[in-house]
Amino acid sequence: MSRIFASVRVLKNCIIGLLIINTLLSALTVPLIYLDFNVRRDYIAKALCINRDQPITMCGGKCYLDTNLGKVSENQDKKSAGTQRGVEISFFSQELMSLISSLLPVEREKEYMSYDSAFSPSSFYEDIFHPPKSF
Repeated sequence: MSRIFASVRVLKNCIIGLLIINTLLSALTVPLIYLDFNVRRDYIAKALCINRDQPITMCGGKCYLDTNLGKVSENQDKKSAGTQRGVEISFFSQELMSLISSLLPVEREKEYMSYDSAFSPSSFYEDIFHPPKSF
């Protein structure tokens, strides 16, 4: 039984790690594009620039940067448009929930003692403390 809990814990940690990596990569996409552009600016201006054949324009590869940023913003718009609800529905499917519930330990309901008048404190007081009898 402890092996099952250990494997569930490992699976849970892997899923959490993948979600953290996914969140960080999606949040850092734009800064990574700027970093890539600044590191490879000369190569982009000479080889990848759209306007490199026109001697008058001096964009220096900014057209390539703009196209990459446009692609990223389009992808983010598509993701946020309507797929988030679909992912939630498919991720929490009935089969997955039944599998998780079968692996988790069953919690028992708490049993409370019922009130019984035979053991009430007043029954003990009546035996000890009573008025004196008249003869």
